Amino acid sequence: LAALLAAPVIGCGGGEKSGTVSGRVTLRGQAPGIEGLTINFLGSDGQPTSAPVAADGTYRAAGVAEGTNRVGFSVPG
Repeated sequence: LAALLAAPVIGCGGGEKSGTVSGRVTLRGQAPGIEGLTINFLGSDGQPTSAPVAADGTYRAAGVAEGTNRVGFSVPG
């Protein structure tokens, strides 16, 4: 699975900085077609954020920590 991030995570305002990340997940160039697929972000602050991946592979995750994040995927079960 590959996640193509549409924009860097850039926050605004004070305090903990976070933003919204959107993009498309692909598997061999196609939408993954995995029901219940979730994309997970883990920022250097240790705060996890996740978002569902739609049937066409798109996702939109709000509250993702600014800066470098580890990205992973999960499925139910």
